[in-house]
Amino acid sequence: MAGTTRSTSVMTFARLMLFFPIIVALHNADEIRGYDEFAAAFHRRLNPRLRSRRIFVVAAWVITAAAALLAFANYAYSIPALQFVARSAVGALLINALGHCVISVVKHRLVPGTATALVIVFPYSALALLGTHSDLAANAYPLLACAALAALMVPVATIASLLIGYAIVTVYNRR
Repeated sequence: MAGTTRSTSVMTFARLMLFFPIIVALHNADEIRGYDEFAAAFHRRLNPRLRSRRIFVVAAWVITAAAALLAFANYAYSIPALQFVARSAVGALLINALGHCVISVVKHRLVPGTATALVIVFPYSALALLGTHSDLAANAYPLLACAALAALMVPVATIASLLIGYAIVTVYNRR
């Protein structure tokens, strides 16, 4: 009976993951919409070559494409390691959303990305992470490992997508 519950839980998460790229795309669109303010709030420490709106837009679509690949792979293949990475990616989006909220509180105004963080990312993440994984409460190790990977994913995915965006824009501009 316990095996059936876990199987159903994983399947439910796999179905919820199909919404992940949509959630990521909406959140990215919110950030792009207010790019100038977003860049001022988040990207001051970045190399100036990585700060252009064009690179940021390409990087956002790279992240969205990666989210789609992960979601569809997680749905198609029932591999525990892939499910772990998918859960961590949802956690990474949640950490990113928390960052928007913290900066909004510090700046005393809504920064781009905060609206989708509050209205879309938080509810989706809660449902995907807490509502579909009943055995996390029984064993803290998967939760801690998932949180650690999620925390690592945020800066790595951000830098990687910006570098890929820079490369794509550079190649495109040379044509």
